[in-house]
Amino acid sequence: MNMNQQFIDLVTRMAQEYEPWNHLPPGTPLTEELIREAMAGIQAGTHPDYIGMGNPDADILFVGKEKALAPDKPHDRPIILHELLLNHPHWYHIVVNHTNTGSHDPALLQRPHPFNGFSPYNPLLLPTTWARVTGRGFHTYQGMWLAVNRGTTINDVTGLGTMTPPQAEAWQWRLFDKVFITELSIQVARKSNEAPTPFRSTEWLQSPRYRFMSGMAAPFYQRFETVVIYARVNNRRYVGAPGSPERLALIQIFNPTLTHADMHVLANGAVQEYANGTGARVLITPHLSGNAGRALTVQPLL
Repeated sequence: MNMNQQFIDLVTRMAQEYEPWNHLPPGTPLTEELIREAMAGIQAGTHPDYIGMGNPDADILFVGKEKALAPDKPHDRPIILHELLLNHPHWYHIVVNHTNTGSHDPALLQRPHPFNGFSPYNPLLLPTTWARVTGRGFHTYQGMWLAVNRGTTINDVTGLGTMTPPQAEAWQWRLFDKVFITELSIQVARKSNEAPTPFRSTEWLQSPRYRFMSGMAAPFYQRFETVVIYARVNNRRYVGAPGSPERLALIQIFNPTLTHADMHVLANGAVQEYANGTGARVLITPHLSGNAGRALTVQPLL
């Protein structure tokens, strides 16, 4: 099991302090209404919040804005269910029942309902998610993969749909063995302007999500060596302006010793790095979807 003590402590404490979401009974239709109702409980700070996916023992943490999914799209609902609504239940089930099970072990996909078919160590093992990655333009996961695999090029992230299942799984693990991923917001929207409530860093700092990330989850998030917040360096709505209280509050989630004076501009202004030799370095980078060039800009920095 790839889990450090900070992660185990977080998962265990959440089970004690949150009201567990009513797991989906067998045969229950996965409707938009059910999804939105459960999400409302997370946003209100009632149900367990979103921790993330990937390798909890990795050195790199990727932080996105929100999940580009839509509850009104039936094919997105299983992804929202497993990645978001069942995120803590998945991890808690593994901590309690699979302490000696390796992250690559197929047994994690054969756990009982509602966990069967999904592993939070590697969300791309869910066929619905892999189909989205291989069936659309340059996906965020392709950008992450390029960013963390030195010396790779755009050719290494194209033609994924033609891979055999063993080839696809090997490609996926070259990402998720190396990273853990989370989101600033637990809202879901295909596009940011379609979110029910537009994200504003000022409002976010008053939210249960911020309190979770900067409070209960902080010891875990602060154990990473490098944190990549891919939301555009000039996206003040998400990351605040350089020198602003919003920017400082954001970067100090991951390293409380950082100050405004620790910012360095890299990659011809495309990346802003906060580092002072103590704790994590925090990079604010371009989006990693839509354009391989953005990921290749970040690649030399990881």
